[in-house]
Amino acid sequence: MFAVQSILLVMIVKAVISLTCLSNEAKEDFEKSRKAVSDVQDNINKVINQLRTMGSKITKLDNDFKALGKDLRKTKWHKYNGHCYYYGSDSTDWFMAE
Repeated sequence: MFAVQSILLVMIVKAVISLTCLSNEAKEDFEKSRKAVSDVQDNINKVINQLRTMGSKITKLDNDFKALGKDLRKTKWHKYNGHCYYYGSDSTDWFMAE
């Protein structure tokens, strides 16, 4: 869509500049306006790229949290009476386990 707009803008610029009925002042005003529109379009493209990058980062974080949740479910942690307990295969006394 932006490519179509850019091509259209270039065609309009060429058409306006080739018109002999416009004064130099009108041509300068048109050129300033065209430059402003071009700058806005560049800024929009930058924002779109930043949003895509942020979307990718959010997707990666979401996948990381899902993987972390799966890892925690695989471990042997159990919640009982408001406390979490880990049942491991290594043996130790109660005081060392704390």
